Amino acid sequence: MATKTHRYRRVTPAQLQTISSLAIWIPILFAVFKLKTGDTKFRLFIIFLVFGALVDSFGMIIYYFLSNELFDYHEVFQILYLWYECLFFVWLCFFFLNFQQKIVWRNILLICFSGLFITEFILRIVISSPNDTYSSFIYSFFLVTSSFLSAFALLRIAENTGEILRYSWFWILSGIFIYCFSSFFVDMLSYTAIGRGIWSIRVLANIIQYGFFVVGLLKMNKAQ
Repeated sequence: MATKTHRYRRVTPAQLQTISSLAIWIPILFAVFKLKTGDTKFRLFIIFLVFGALVDSFGMIIYYFLSNELFDYHEVFQILYLWYECLFFVWLCFFFLNFQQKIVWRNILLICFSGLFITEFILRIVISSPNDTYSSFIYSFFLVTSSFLSAFALLRIAENTGEILRYSWFWILSGIFIYCFSSFFVDMLSYTAIGRGIWSIRVLANIIQYGFFVVGLLKMNKAQ
């Protein structure tokens, strides 16, 4: 008797990106139920999630239903979102650090990244003269900086918190670390054939990050 051959369809990059765009709504749903327990960093975290969800949804709608010419408008919101993401990650990591001149170094990084993203916005949107090498440098620099900062923040949490697995921000910062650490090599090569070939790694890291966010939100309470 002939055996039946099973064929598995490979998920395309576009389908994987769609999964990532939809997956962000899961931590948002959990965050809604924690609104009354949140402080400033939690509310900024919600803005980060909602901002990203709206930008991704806009891009998904353009891709599937509208003209690709509208991606020029999507690019504006994408840069603004990446700028906010960068500032939020840096601010959040420094919140958990404790050393002399902490505020000075935090502000230096925030100003530095703001200058880089404003330049990127002018080049890509205002004068329509994008520089792929510059863009790759900005995103890679942001991700590698966030990787180190989140790693140090996690070490600080481990020193100050007895049961870190019960601490919500340990999981949220772990998700940020995994995403940034897994993505900065991809972003360095994002405008090359190699970078485009391994772009799925970045999307997968993003989905894993959302999973850590969900765990962190489940463990969040008024005390945190």
